[in-house]
Amino acid sequence: MFIPPNRYAPRPAWAQVLTSIGPKMHTPEFDLVAYWQWRTLPTPRPIDQAWADLRMTVETAKKALAMSTREPDAVNMSSIIPPEIFSRLLARARGSTNPSEIADDAVLE
Repeated sequence: MFIPPNRYAPRPAWAQVLTSIGPKMHTPEFDLVAYWQWRTLPTPRPIDQAWADLRMTVETAKKALAMSTREPDAVNMSSIIPPEIFSRLLARARGSTNPSEIADDAVLE
């Protein structure tokens, strides 16, 4: 669950959720599923490459954080941001379009 401005705790089964949902295009869920598929290929893309290739928009990153402010349950997609990209997604939501930029103050719980 995301607690502004910088704290994030992924749901325990975040990776399982990302492998089991079929989200609509142009949604935060779609971007996160695409990213995770690239990371779990037989020859996975490195984190930096998968994140850069994703080209998540600032608006989509903001929506991903907003959907993660609810307590996760069986019917919502809260807290499915892969922990390995949370600092990058937080930087993007704050307006950065540089794929190498991370939010140094990001806290994973």
